[in-house]
Amino acid sequence: MTLNEYVLQGLVQYGLPVLFATILFASTGVPLPATLLLLTAGSFVDQGTFNMGWVVGLTTSAAVLGDHVGYGIGRWGSGRLLATISRWGGGAQKIAQAEQVARRWGGLGIFLSRWLMTPIGPVINLTSGMARYPLPAFFCFDLVGEIVWVMLYVTMGRLFSDQVQTLSAALGNFTWVIVGMLLMVVLGRYLIRPAQPATVSERV
Repeated sequence: MTLNEYVLQGLVQYGLPVLFATILFASTGVPLPATLLLLTAGSFVDQGTFNMGWVVGLTTSAAVLGDHVGYGIGRWGSGRLLATISRWGGGAQKIAQAEQVARRWGGLGIFLSRWLMTPIGPVINLTSGMARYPLPAFFCFDLVGEIVWVMLYVTMGRLFSDQVQTLSAALGNFTWVIVGMLLMVVLGRYLIRPAQPATVSERV
């Protein structure tokens, strides 16, 4: 049985507590099928099994809480913990580059990574904390973005309740295309950036 099947089975057996826990841990970076679970929850709302208000409230709260755990680790985590996360993320240099992106994109990056570019959401949380992005602003952009994410996917689950698996796969592929395009733009700006003119000391 795959991880997705285990999580879906847990959702069927135990309901909203499994939904809350899965979204919470997925928002901290644990590889769990959060999108699939939101779509499935929307399908259950359509069937009358779940209440729309409870689903939206619990999943939004779980996502925001998980995002702030990542932010807190980035801002107040110990040096050893951040060094370990840096190794997991591909090295200190990549984490530093991600931190630079967080500073450059700011609130827009936080908002878009909640619902449009969800795979990089946990990294944005961590680097926003490392960049000391203001917590009140992080909370506002995070909350609005997570509300959009939850409402969008739960609504799609309700509208296409008999095609949840197919829809999840299609949306996952689309999200990775968006992330790939964004990375290409960022890398392109670094690679195509014109050479800086030499200083006086360098010319001598």
